[in-house]
Amino acid sequence: NFSQVDQHLPQWFETRAAHTPAPHYHIIGRIPTHMMNQAYFNLVLESDFEHSYLNVTEKTVRSLLLGMPFVMAGAAGHLEYLRNMGFRTYNDLWDESYDSEPQSHVRLRMVFDLCRQLGQFDWNLHRDQLEQIAKHNKANFLNLGTYIGRELQEFDCKIREYARIQTF
Repeated sequence: NFSQVDQHLPQWFETRAAHTPAPHYHIIGRIPTHMMNQAYFNLVLESDFEHSYLNVTEKTVRSLLLGMPFVMAGAAGHLEYLRNMGFRTYNDLWDESYDSEPQSHVRLRMVFDLCRQLGQFDWNLHRDQLEQIAKHNKANFLNLGTYIGRELQEFDCKIREYARIQTF
């Protein structure tokens, strides 16, 4: 429920996109570049939080391409979905168990708690690991064509198998 979340957001965050009905939020155009460059991580607020539909949007892509560490506020299994696509997440550095929580309100609380904990995280101590993840994810993004090709081949095989079964 966005009205409950609104109560806890800073004033500059509470901007609604003019072209979309409430409760869709638009923030990226309003964050000054210097603020983005000073942030240690990005809280990715994916479009779908409550359903099991997994979709990688520009919100996630931005963090992957920028090499910015992120916490995912999305549908359960979103981080696992990214890992299955060959991306690395930060489960070696902090607790990402929220990703497997099926209840959205519990998952959201876990995400908020993690964000608070990351305020105490030693970013300098883990700089090398963070840079390795960033480099890996950028390279993986550029090689997504290979992943998509494999997915299309698998889909084609299933369609052909289905068609063969239907002809008997």
